[in-house]
Amino acid sequence: MAGSPWGTIQQSENIVRGVRVVSTASHSGIMVSPQSAHKYLSEAARNAALRWNEFYCFEEDCDAAIVLSEFVKNLTGTTNSIVKWAIENPVEISHSLNTYNSEYLAARNAEMKQQCDTLRYHMMVNS
Repeated sequence: MAGSPWGTIQQSENIVRGVRVVSTASHSGIMVSPQSAHKYLSEAARNAALRWNEFYCFEEDCDAAIVLSEFVKNLTGTTNSIVKWAIENPVEISHSLNTYNSEYLAARNAEMKQQCDTLRYHMMVNS
């Protein structure tokens, strides 16, 4: 991976297979492969991503909170500073989501409500 939507990648750290924190001369973000996006991220998160080539991209300032909020439970034990910060600062992640990603939050809440409604329905049918 030589490029990103933010320019030529100068540093790249693989968090888990298919999920990378990348840095360019002026910016950074998180890039997620299609396979990892479908494995780890909700439809709402995938829809909120900037698509670049086949990757789902989340820039550092506003959108990285989306992937970090959904993915952080899978990243305990990481040494990456961005991920460690997210684990240690859930209030800041929540603030970032509320400030910059209200559409994502609304879509995610709708997805979760639908999942709960489906679960309730199956519990009623099977009882």
